[in-house]
Amino acid sequence: MKKVLIWTVIIISIVAFIMGATIAWRLGYLNTFKQFLSQKTFPAAPPPLTLLSLPLKPITSLPSGMTLNLSSPDDNQLVFDENILLQGKTTPGSLILISFESSDLALEPSPSGEFSTTVYMDEGVNQFTVTAINKDGDLKQEERTVYYSKEKL
Repeated sequence: MKKVLIWTVIIISIVAFIMGATIAWRLGYLNTFKQFLSQKTFPAAPPPLTLLSLPLKPITSLPSGMTLNLSSPDDNQLVFDENILLQGKTTPGSLILISFESSDLALEPSPSGEFSTTVYMDEGVNQFTVTAINKDGDLKQEERTVYYSKEKL
């Protein structure tokens, strides 16, 4: 039953298309469209961009002013609390991205560039990267490894 219905719809669609094309041809719409296309000029595609065609500025100095100072936690620190304070300072107007092994966290620093947040540690080794990105797209990164133990040694 479904196959018959599907074939009926297909046949009706084909017949309707043929009838529409025939009517358009009889009324001269197809010829008018062909004439329109023959008179229309289309612009040529622009040449592809290459590295040499892009304006390049000479690098006269290293990017200045991009800072990222992570004051806590210390690298290779052993902690006994599952929540630690991550804090530091960056160039004002930058965005902070904290990348863990399984997730990311974005922070907006204060107007002076200071930031802090509490992060949850899994038991064992926890590695993360703190990246500061300024409005010009410059990056500065610091990596940290923190060891969390539930048992005090």
